[in-house]
Amino acid sequence: MVVKIFRSSLKGQVEIPSSKSQVIRSVICAGLSKGVTQIKNASLPEDVEVAINAMVNLGANISISKEKDANIYSLTITGGQYCKLTDANINCKQSATVFRFLLSLCAVLGINTTFSLDESLIKRPFLDLTNELQKHGLNYIYNLKECKIASSGKLSGLDFYLSGNISSQYVSGLLISLPLMQTKTNKIATVNLTSKLQSQQYVDMTIAILEKFNIKILKDKNKFLVPTNQKFESTTINPDGDYSLGANFLVAKNLNSPNLKISNLNSKSLQGDKIIEDIIKKIEPSPDIQEIKIDATNCIDLVPILVVLMVYKKINAQIHNIERLKIKESNRLEAICQQLKKMGAKIKYNENQIFINGNGKLKGGAFLDGYNDHRIIMALAIAGLMCNDPIMISGAEAVSKSYPEFWQVLKQLGAKFEILK
Repeated sequence: MVVKIFRSSLKGQVEIPSSKSQVIRSVICAGLSKGVTQIKNASLPEDVEVAINAMVNLGANISISKEKDANIYSLTITGGQYCKLTDANINCKQSATVFRFLLSLCAVLGINTTFSLDESLIKRPFLDLTNELQKHGLNYIYNLKECKIASSGKLSGLDFYLSGNISSQYVSGLLISLPLMQTKTNKIATVNLTSKLQSQQYVDMTIAILEKFNIKILKDKNKFLVPTNQKFESTTINPDGDYSLGANFLVAKNLNSPNLKISNLNSKSLQGDKIIEDIIKKIEPSPDIQEIKIDATNCIDLVPILVVLMVYKKINAQIHNIERLKIKESNRLEAICQQLKKMGAKIKYNENQIFINGNGKLKGGAFLDGYNDHRIIMALAIAGLMCNDPIMISGAEAVSKSYPEFWQVLKQLGAKFEILK
């Protein structure tokens, strides 16, 4: 699908959908619980649907009902049946979160699992995780041609070692899974970090959600201590609004849509991406601020929309610690920089830094590649609202991964665009 976007501003009120990261973690934990869990005010992008289907395949019973409008749902999840399974088939599509979490989970439970992955996902990194799990009893067959990974075996041992600078999801997956490890006496499993943990807030989020299910995790410097033989207890979850999605509207409001009202964002959320509010506040009092430096260690998903924000400011900006941009749904480093340069942005970048010489405008008038990446597409769409000339974005349907209603919401808020094909 190609979308042609014209210069326009947004007005009215937008309610930001629920945090995809919180809902996925909650769905998995609920599926492991013996009772009935309610997840309220949930949105259902593709990644959440993948998590739901995966837990159903592992034995959970999940019913979905609409709440106040067509895009808000309540999930009722009865878990506790996974222990009866010996084999499972799980389609992860593009969800790295679901794959990385459930690879560890099925290995702890001893479930022989065939994972189907979209081509873009099977190319993303996970060898650090699989290599460590192999040392503890995991067997897996990697089939690149068919985009499948077959895992078998049951994890043993209590000491795990993972790097923290590739994906925090490796750590979160083990923290969710190791409490279910069965030992004759209560033992402590240890997840040791071999490098500095990036996206720390996502691990904090995992621990906070586990606590709601009565699972105990202890942190001690560069390691996590996980008591074995724990049981997940049912609870009620009200997820926060998703700051990585809300950032698109916060930037639009700051740049050219002062009459836009944004709701359902919790400033006390554990989401690292809430730093977008602090960044906007920092540059807002003085539009002619000369320079700003941003550390993306704990907000890597914000980088595409942050680059858009900075090119529209008369500012020299440097965004660093961005290596992981290259291993997302696309190489987001090249994707966002190259596409904005087509529109007239002055950007330079290397392996770990982006340098932006903002001049307060973009000319537009370009055909842009969306790279089948939801965050690139949404960032480019916001950029297009301020361009002098229209832009076109290919693959625009890929927003369904995190925000299937994105184009509908933009239209309701007054954005001018055409769907060409």
